[in-house]
Amino acid sequence: MQAQVCVEPKTYVETDDYLEKCNWLAWGREEHPLNCARFMYAETFCAWIGGRLPTESEWEFAARSRGKDNEYPWGNADPSCDLAVIKNEDGEGCGTGHTWPVCSKPLGNTEQGLCDMSGNVMEWVADCWFNSYEGNPPTDGSAWDMPFCDCQVRRGGAFLGAIETRYRACDLPSSNDYIYGIRCARDAAGK
Repeated sequence: MQAQVCVEPKTYVETDDYLEKCNWLAWGREEHPLNCARFMYAETFCAWIGGRLPTESEWEFAARSRGKDNEYPWGNADPSCDLAVIKNEDGEGCGTGHTWPVCSKPLGNTEQGLCDMSGNVMEWVADCWFNSYEGNPPTDGSAWDMPFCDCQVRRGGAFLGAIETRYRACDLPSSNDYIYGIRCARDAAGK
């Protein structure tokens, strides 16, 4: 696994309670999303593979199939385990108690084929948290940032539940959890 070169194994996890749900070096979960990652590790990993974290506006535009008025990445149908890795009557992760392999629910993809935009893990984005879009948010798709960010934005759902495309949450950049994951982005060619 290439990511082993980027970060020291298990240094991103603070307590043993998380180890059973963290995919890093977990036998049988090599194809699962990298989770339990702090914001700075997410940034470092994306840079290491030649990318970056998406901005919040990029993430939502992609999750809504290029900005459509969709409740979920797949459209407006209610969430189910046919569409996303979520919590259902069988429990977390559609009964597994953890994540599933990346892109294992293709019926839940966006129209452009992006997978796991809701369910599996929530994803860090580059933006700092602001309670509303009042003020001076960027209008060019760039990250809304500040020198000292107390709360970093996360988007998407997790294996604990599907989340609507407009749902936003935040946490300390130093936080980690087994529901936090990474989605990297690259600038379009010629940008």
